[in-house]
Amino acid sequence: MCGICGYVTLKKIEKSILGKMNDSMFHRGPDDFGLEQLESREYQIGIAQRRLSILDLSELGHQPMFSTSRNSLITFNGEIYNFKDIRKDLIKKGVTFKSQCDTEVILEAYETYGEDCVNKFNGMFAFAIFDLKKEVMFLARDRFGKKPLYYYFNSENKDFVFASTLQPIMFFPGFKKDIDKEALYHFFYYGYICEPASIFQNVYKLEPGSTLTLRLNNFKISKYCYWNVYEEYDRMSKCFFDEYSSAKSGLKDALTKAVERRMIADVPLGTFLSGGIDSTLVTAIAQGISDKKINTYSIGFLDKRYDESVYADEISRYIGTNHHSFIVSEEDLFKMVDELPQYYDEPFSDSSQLPSMMVSRMAREDITVALTGDGGDELFCGYTVYDNLLKMEKYKKVVRFLYPVRKNRFIQKNAPSRLLSVLNASENKGCQWISTALKRLLDELLATGIEDIQYDEGQQDIGMNIQMRRMLLDMSTYLPGDILHKMDRASMRYSLESRSPILDYEVAELSFRIPHSYKYKNGEKKYILKDLTYDFVPKELLDRPKKGFSIPLRKILKMGSTAKELDKYTSREFVNRQGLFNYEAVMKIKCMADGTGGQYEQSYINNAVNIMWNFLVFQKWYMYYIGE
Repeated sequence: MCGICGYVTLKKIEKSILGKMNDSMFHRGPDDFGLEQLESREYQIGIAQRRLSILDLSELGHQPMFSTSRNSLITFNGEIYNFKDIRKDLIKKGVTFKSQCDTEVILEAYETYGEDCVNKFNGMFAFAIFDLKKEVMFLARDRFGKKPLYYYFNSENKDFVFASTLQPIMFFPGFKKDIDKEALYHFFYYGYICEPASIFQNVYKLEPGSTLTLRLNNFKISKYCYWNVYEEYDRMSKCFFDEYSSAKSGLKDALTKAVERRMIADVPLGTFLSGGIDSTLVTAIAQGISDKKINTYSIGFLDKRYDESVYADEISRYIGTNHHSFIVSEEDLFKMVDELPQYYDEPFSDSSQLPSMMVSRMAREDITVALTGDGGDELFCGYTVYDNLLKMEKYKKVVRFLYPVRKNRFIQKNAPSRLLSVLNASENKGCQWISTALKRLLDELLATGIEDIQYDEGQQDIGMNIQMRRMLLDMSTYLPGDILHKMDRASMRYSLESRSPILDYEVAELSFRIPHSYKYKNGEKKYILKDLTYDFVPKELLDRPKKGFSIPLRKILKMGSTAKELDKYTSREFVNRQGLFNYEAVMKIKCMADGTGGQYEQSYINNAVNIMWNFLVFQKWYMYYIGE
């Protein structure tokens, strides 16, 4: 796990600038660093890396790394779990290696197979290779987007910059921190900014399962998608399992192999154990593979409404792990809010980032690699929204008689927001339910409204199960944009590598072969995953309502220091000078959130509270990176 960055430009960049770009990611790789500058045609190329050593801790793993032929130079972030198998194949082809690390395998695989090498990699990765012979910069990102990769492209000035985070790009000479208004709207609606957009204009995220090639002869970029969930589901679902027992045993074998791959490390390793289905299954499999007790970690809360640490303790005792449980208060988490902009380099408001950072900090005292249960909800139908989609379909039928008048101005203005959401959803053949209340408030708040806030659902079969359609959408948007983004930043804040076995692409492809009726059965979500977990841990230890974690946002917004900050950020002078928000709308929503704005539907009040939390997170980010 590392931080990478680099550029191709006509500018003459001092090496110290490249060093400053690289050092902005020190927390991602405190063990080593490297800088290389080259020239090709009239361009200067800079490539750099901050290294967190996981495999081959010797200097032979130093990056940036040249290939044996010295025709290619790589900087790489992540892990390739099947690198030993690829290495053996390359040796048979006459390739020689000087190290035992996966970085060199990527480099030699590129020189042997070209850009198609990405299809051979099983892992989490983001890398850039400069090919001196072909005069191209080649970037690639893993299938689910576990590892981040941003790029800035200015064809007019002929500047191309890439990095694991936004910080190095901000240090590039001449870069302008211009806010992308559409991305800002998406942040306020979803709480994150999904690929390919970023908070800044002309800066993009390389989409999961994609490659990018910059050719120096014409300074043009081309992108290629080598793997996406829609195409893979379409391909794999043509060969569904015929029997439940076959699906279950196939899933067990695939998950066991995935966990085994991710336990390869030359540093201490453990798991996050929340006490839920996904983390319990990963932990049980890992402990079965290990010849000694593994370390497991969980966060508990003083507020018993959210505390599930007692369940994690019981499960760890049953499995036989060396468990560490940390009990924290709301105040402990509140103290971390000021740190968020430094490590979440884009506005990001999922409040579970706070306990994620806390458990990562605690775990890093003992281990360098942590296995997580991320991906179980998306692949196996675990979210409440999947239940709600079925309810929405029923609601549509109930209010069908109102469809002809749904666009009537009186109806749009006076009908309850939930009814309007259902009515407006009637036109949408997809699987997204847009909140009318939230959209109305954001249209008032932001200087620019967006006609269509919905994500592109791809070329989906309209006859497909609506839950499966939403699951595929979440895999391509919410998973990389929120879940994986959150875990990458939270763990790398403390130089901890997180690995997610359930998101092994072979597990994902196998899950696409499992009929949906095995995942959602008689109203029970994640049916087959739960059934498999019960083979490792008794059902009575797991069969309970999930409490989840939710910060009392309204309470935070009224706290002394936070309230003072909000008073500053919502002042007419500040809002007008910033020029991003409508002052009257800011005050209306603020009053609505703190209960002083009169009588409103509860949906408006709830959305107002969330908007003000997003507003606070954004302003903290803005002040850290842009300032007044």
